[in-house]
Amino acid sequence: MIYLLSFLLLPFIGIIALMVNTFLKCRMREEKIVGVVIAGTVAIFFGGLALGFKGISIDLVSKIGFSFSLGINSLSLPFMLIAVIIPGALLYTAYKEIKDNKAFFYILYLITYASLISVFISYNFILLFIFWEAAVLSLFFIISFWGDKDTGRASGMKFLVFTQLSSLALLAVILLLFSYTGSFSLYSILQLASSIPLLIQYVILFFLLVTVMIKMPLFPLHAWMPDSYLSAPTTGTVLLSSLLSKLGVYAFLLIGFEMIPAAILHARIILIGIGLLTVLYIAVVATSQRNLKKLFSYSSMIYMAMIFIGISSLTTAGADGAIVLTVSHSFIIAMLFILTGTLKSRSGSYEISSMGGYGAKMPALSVFFVFAVLAVMGVPGLSNFVGEFLVFFGAYSVLPIALIGLIGVIISTNYYLSAIKNVIFGRLSRAGLRDIGKLETLQMLLLSSFVVLVGVLPNLIISMSRGLI
Repeated sequence: MIYLLSFLLLPFIGIIALMVNTFLKCRMREEKIVGVVIAGTVAIFFGGLALGFKGISIDLVSKIGFSFSLGINSLSLPFMLIAVIIPGALLYTAYKEIKDNKAFFYILYLITYASLISVFISYNFILLFIFWEAAVLSLFFIISFWGDKDTGRASGMKFLVFTQLSSLALLAVILLLFSYTGSFSLYSILQLASSIPLLIQYVILFFLLVTVMIKMPLFPLHAWMPDSYLSAPTTGTVLLSSLLSKLGVYAFLLIGFEMIPAAILHARIILIGIGLLTVLYIAVVATSQRNLKKLFSYSSMIYMAMIFIGISSLTTAGADGAIVLTVSHSFIIAMLFILTGTLKSRSGSYEISSMGGYGAKMPALSVFFVFAVLAVMGVPGLSNFVGEFLVFFGAYSVLPIALIGLIGVIISTNYYLSAIKNVIFGRLSRAGLRDIGKLETLQMLLLSSFVVLVGVLPNLIISMSRGLI
């Protein structure tokens, strides 16, 4: 059995090692310390899949039911998979990108890493909220201190204001659940939530929607997203899009789908409508973008909206599709933003007009770029296709007009193909271009392998989220 506490202990040891390395002026590279921590955590995760996980529960403040409880609930494993793997695949990007205050950056990196994993294994809502906040605050510092020198601070503050509103709404949800169940334990609330009056479930759903629509994000509570994604360093953008947004998905599944399904059932037509509005609106907005990073930032919202639609349908197919699409989106959007950051380092700008003809000079990068774009478009055999199909199948069974969301997918196909044409096959914009190296190729191969694996064997992800309570 693998103790879940290990997911906290290893990053904590890494943080101490980074501090000692800095204060004693040792010569060990920070990336090596973080790499060892992440490699150990990945080994623990896959060891736990084979041998099983063992939780822990220690009462801290028994009068209010606050305990240090770690466990595996029915949704944890798919989210843990992306939280464990993606920061490891992202480490080389951080190594290339971060040059100043590296020790502080990697301390924040490990705090984010440990906090994101711990949210998914917290079995007490107070503990979950603490880790939720730790992840938000560490990413605020990453955006503000290592983001764009002109816009990073302002974008970081906008991000913090919106995410704190999201956190306050989540706190309201937690307190309402406690008021009507008398417990902060996830297991106890799951057993008692059906006794909560329907009117109170509607109130919980309202606050939950504020949390989810900011965190994922969804229209119209997405105003923080474009600036934060664009201003953050590539490392920060990937953490925001691949992982932080999934906290909203997790909260919606855990609280909405599992704890207050009666409220979701009565409101699901409206909720599906919110998702469809986001898909159509963002598809149109993304079409006008000439900045490659901003284009992928907006288009990322389309897939978060599809996930929202799948959960809101309250069907097994929709929920399964949402989980598959969650994992798929995390790996694909990580590829797209890493490649976009690489293109920016070559061209000096995110503007598509400053790029062109890279297929001839950077064949390896071009292959992965085309692969990632085809994957996000939902080409059969790759991971997004299965998730999209299940989401729309589930939504159609509830609201046939939900298929109108496919118009957004068709619109997005146009600008994805346009991006390939302009960046890869356009006229060569500059000379002396250097292709990606061996480590960058390995990085892309790792992420690509998961995209293919989930596309071919989606049941691996679906089966992870069942029968684990």
